[in-house]
Amino acid sequence: MGTHAHTHELACAHTHTHVCAHIFIYINN
Repeated sequence: MGTHAHTHELACAHTHTHVCAHIFIYINN
């Protein structure tokens, strides 16, 4: 469970970072 949760967490973090970056850039601009 630990490894799966960690992998899922990393995947979500990477996705959210990419998506949020575009959202924040769009809002800030």
